[in-house]
Amino acid sequence: MAECGICLEDIKKPVCIPCGHVHCEKCLRAHINSGNDALKSSCPSCRSIFHIAMPDLSFVPKKYHDFMAPSVRKLYLDIASSAPLLAENEKLKTRVAELSRDKNALMEKCEARMAACRQYAADERDARLEAKAAQEATDRLQAKYDALEREFLDRSTLSQTSPDGRKRKGRESGDNSHISFRQEEHPSSVLESDVKLEEVKRGFIITARTILRSSSSVC
Repeated sequence: MAECGICLEDIKKPVCIPCGHVHCEKCLRAHINSGNDALKSSCPSCRSIFHIAMPDLSFVPKKYHDFMAPSVRKLYLDIASSAPLLAENEKLKTRVAELSRDKNALMEKCEARMAACRQYAADERDARLEAKAAQEATDRLQAKYDALEREFLDRSTLSQTSPDGRKRKGRESGDNSHISFRQEEHPSSVLESDVKLEEVKRGFIITARTILRSSSSVC
């Protein structure tokens, strides 16, 4: 429903003036009567001037009678029922409520997925750090193993050499003399070197298996 520009309420008995603004008939009459001019008045909304006095048509040529109309004319408005609009409004409210619930559910799922991603990233970082530490430990064991292997080869070379500086001949005699010479010259150091070499070998194998398992779990 339209609103009157004078009383600011729904229009009752609408009338229109030449500028096109619509007001209540009672409000417009009160506005015109409050003026000091008996021939013309102004629009309460846009201040346009319009005439309120009608000339005597008997003194006006008949050909102009069709063009002379009163300045204030009554309007008959066909106002539709508001029931369809209210029903549409209720449907829209229901739809908005459903969309709000869907939005909240999606936000909860999104936050859960983000938390899971952060946890996965933290686990992956820890696994990579563990793999790096295991690789460093493997490198250290490999260096220790290489050093012991070189020491073992050096001692083997010394054991295969006679006291006068000449190498022993014969494979079997050389192996027997190699063992007897190592046991005679350095019995304790040879045994200790063999034990260390076996321990390093076992440690290297265990570390390699651990690294392989860590790499497979990270992937």
